[in-house]
Amino acid sequence: MKNTLITLAEIHYDLGLIGHNEYCERIDVALWLSGQYDSEDPRELPQGYPATQQTTLKIQGHSRILIHPQTQEKFLCMGSWIFIKTEAESYPSVPFGYYKNPKQQWPKLDPYTGRVYTAKYQEDISQRLSKVDLEKLWLDEELKSLCREITVWYQEQFRSYTFPVRNHLRMPKSHY
Repeated sequence: MKNTLITLAEIHYDLGLIGHNEYCERIDVALWLSGQYDSEDPRELPQGYPATQQTTLKIQGHSRILIHPQTQEKFLCMGSWIFIKTEAESYPSVPFGYYKNPKQQWPKLDPYTGRVYTAKYQEDISQRLSKVDLEKLWLDEELKSLCREITVWYQEQFRSYTFPVRNHLRMPKSHY
């Protein structure tokens, strides 16, 4: 059963029918059902966070990289938003910023729109970046460079992910 569930998850992911979060959850459930690790029910964890603690998971001769934010290079922007260089999560955008602590799943900033989410699909309008703050954010050349690196890395790691814009390497321009 484990091999069937994992194979189906890989096929669906490679065809682009499911995203990275769904793929990780399916792998975690398959391993949990097979008794391969003794953790809590992975369906009880916050959505988007895989239960596996490994950084590389070897399945049927294939290696899938699972990135955990605690171990990756970080970049602080505007004193509050932390961007992780190799973050596997794609919601709300690639990349996105964690508010002050990447170990806290929420809130998250979509740097392209300035929207701040307190949960999946739940924007906190009161925290939305103003036009001035959004322009300040994109004045930071380091952030632009980091975003390019992240999108290139993400494209290589998760080839079925579809970026919501035609040219995902073109960063917003500031009007200052």
